[in-house]
Amino acid sequence: MLNVKLNRDPITRTASIAAAVVLAAVSVFVAGFGVSAQGQFATVTGSIVDQNNRPINGVRLVLSNAAAQTKNEVKSDATGHYEFVGVPGGTYELLFESMGMAALKREGLALTGGQTAQVNAVMKIGSLEETIVVTSAPDDRPLVRGYSGAQRLSAEKPDACAQSNAGGCIRPPMKTKDVRPVYPPGSNGGQVELKALIDQNGTVASLDVVGNGSNGPADPVLADAASAAVRQWEFTSTHLDGQPIEVNMRVHVTFRK
Repeated sequence: MLNVKLNRDPITRTASIAAAVVLAAVSVFVAGFGVSAQGQFATVTGSIVDQNNRPINGVRLVLSNAAAQTKNEVKSDATGHYEFVGVPGGTYELLFESMGMAALKREGLALTGGQTAQVNAVMKIGSLEETIVVTSAPDDRPLVRGYSGAQRLSAEKPDACAQSNAGGCIRPPMKTKDVRPVYPPGSNGGQVELKALIDQNGTVASLDVVGNGSNGPADPVLADAASAAVRQWEFTSTHLDGQPIEVNMRVHVTFRK
């Protein structure tokens, strides 16, 4: 039913102008609100490469704010690029993690609204880890063992990383010679922590005694026994992006009586 009380006359010029002014005011307000909202947040962006300057895909990045108890996660793309958007102002920690690479952490990253922070990273290959236990009980196992099959397999198997343009592509080493430490007679046992550098050929280029694993010095007799064995270890070459590379190794030796 039509409402005969409604004014159905055409809108006047004055009313039309007034409506346009109101609409323009609303539009300016909305646009201004959008700019204001954008200015409240920051952006964190950057690129990630390996030590050969090749981009690393799939790096896990975690941006966390302890005070606000927030945590955001993204992954780098095929070009090594990543981006966090809409980040509230505050102080953050940025963690970089990738399989086979040493983790990186950027602490005290202060962000303010409207800021774009550029945080690039160069990730290096991680350390090898080996844990062995040596007992004072008689052991029939040979002190020296060779793994010729590992050397042959490494030589015959093509390195897939050499055919890839992506960074962070690792072919890990395989042990080709193992020498077991000898338990020193009369020792009460203990732990020894060693840090070694494996060169591009897979041999132990340097070896340092770090301590006893409990922030104390290692027993010199145990340290000598562990070092004498580890210095003779041999590996196939570690490859990064198809190229042989040096790699660090941590060795944890427990002498158990």
